[in-house]
Amino acid sequence: MNVTMTVRDIIDTIQEVIILKSGMYLNYDEIKDILKKIDCKLSDVLLKHEVTTYHRFRPEEIEFVINEIRVHIGELSDSNPFTLLKIVKNFPEHQDEFMMVVKELSNCMDWHRREYGLEKPLGKEFVQCLVDKSGTSRKVADLVFYSIAQNLNRSISYEHSIKNWDGVVKLSDLFESEVLPKLPDKYFDQRYIDYLSKNTNSLYGINWRQFEGLTAEFFNRNGFEINLGKGRKDGGIDVYATDSKTGQLLIIQCKRYSKNSKVDVNVVKALYFDVVDKKADHALLATTSEICSEGKRITARNYPISLAEHNNIVEWVKSMETADKL
Repeated sequence: MNVTMTVRDIIDTIQEVIILKSGMYLNYDEIKDILKKIDCKLSDVLLKHEVTTYHRFRPEEIEFVINEIRVHIGELSDSNPFTLLKIVKNFPEHQDEFMMVVKELSNCMDWHRREYGLEKPLGKEFVQCLVDKSGTSRKVADLVFYSIAQNLNRSISYEHSIKNWDGVVKLSDLFESEVLPKLPDKYFDQRYIDYLSKNTNSLYGINWRQFEGLTAEFFNRNGFEINLGKGRKDGGIDVYATDSKTGQLLIIQCKRYSKNSKVDVNVVKALYFDVVDKKADHALLATTSEICSEGKRITARNYPISLAEHNNIVEWVKSMETADKL
């Protein structure tokens, strides 16, 4: 089946499905920037033709582009639609059981339709049917069921999304907004973490306040009680992090710098005086860029200051990304 739509309508469809599937809003320019990195005919059409131009395409073409965009923003690990094959590869010890479950899929779907009709979505009853009819473990049945849900989630249908988002976030806010999540014990949105895990160079350009939120989120997830500064006129200390086990106070200063800018030695010296003034046990200078060589020499002379540079921040982000995005 082929579909004919204007370039504008195609991009609108892409935008709407991305919002539904990922919970993230991308504007036209952001979508087009990603399209430049996708090697396919539909991307070329969307980039090179006027928005009023009509184009005839297959549904799987737009599905491919949408999933490639979802991969780019870190919401999917890859655009491969055959998630069951990936699961089988990841769990080779269960290959025979997977095949036994697959053989019973049609029978279980027929049973579920007879028992519950077309309105009730597949769920625990369906999984139990797979277990009973195939004689395999619940783990294998769950994995097969998860692959079905993932395949539906990777389709362009508006009816299938397996994630519930607390509102929609704008990708542009990561770079332009000083507003952080208002929920208790949440300082940075998981969608931005997944985006940065895929686009680590974007760390250089995120908003300075977002970098403070990212830092607070990392230490919050690693056993620290967080007091995040108000952002402006906070006396130079951006994050107060108290170790929940030892009670020791770590003060953190965050410097969101561009790639070619280095943190000056005077920033390191000033942080030492903050340690004394705040009676802190230790301090951390975190930057998206690097610390100048003299600043590193100072911290090497038994100063109670640690450094976290770009590579360290990338490690933070990688450690917090969604574990299983299939």
